[in-house]
Amino acid sequence: MVISALVLLMACAYASPSSPEAGVDYQVISTSAPSYVPAGKIEVLDFFWYASPQDYALEPKLAAWAKSQNPDVIFKRVPVAFNANFAPQQRLFHALDTLGYADQLALKIFEEIQVKRNNLLTPQAQANFVAEQGVDRQKFLSAYNSFANAAGVRQDNRLVNQYLIQSVPSFVVQGQYKTSVALTQSIEGTIAVLDFLVSKARLETVQAQ
Repeated sequence: MVISALVLLMACAYASPSSPEAGVDYQVISTSAPSYVPAGKIEVLDFFWYASPQDYALEPKLAAWAKSQNPDVIFKRVPVAFNANFAPQQRLFHALDTLGYADQLALKIFEEIQVKRNNLLTPQAQANFVAEQGVDRQKFLSAYNSFANAAGVRQDNRLVNQYLIQSVPSFVVQGQYKTSVALTQSIEGTIAVLDFLVSKARLETVQAQ
């Protein structure tokens, strides 16, 4: 199932909207929320799920895209659990993010869950896995069980509800625009729309000054 989904997604990866349209390739958020970033910065929220084949397929290009952005772009990952059973995967992200390993281990986590079928749904399974990747087991468990981690998960869920996130991967730019692979129907299309929305937000930020 995972492999077939990836093949289908890759097959349409080279389609990209040449001129993104509101209501088609992205949505204008009617009740935009404030972005808690410094003035002049552009916030990009990435709503993702480690068990999503689309997120797995997108990850290499998305990671490269994030690294290529100008310093005014603040890229934030928001782990999603549409089912409470997957909340431990949200905590996995926040523990690794606290320790500085979230980006470094992202692709390995996708592979562990989707290829090796180890869902990493308990602290013990996660600690065993991250220890194999060179992460201190006790430091991981401490970060996993921290109050800050629980607060991070609550914030994730608040953002999912606030922006009406119904599928992953989805992106919110500057609290005003939302796009997703479900809308663009391709990996390259999603990246192209993100470029468009970041440029649009940057221009609007300058005009507002």
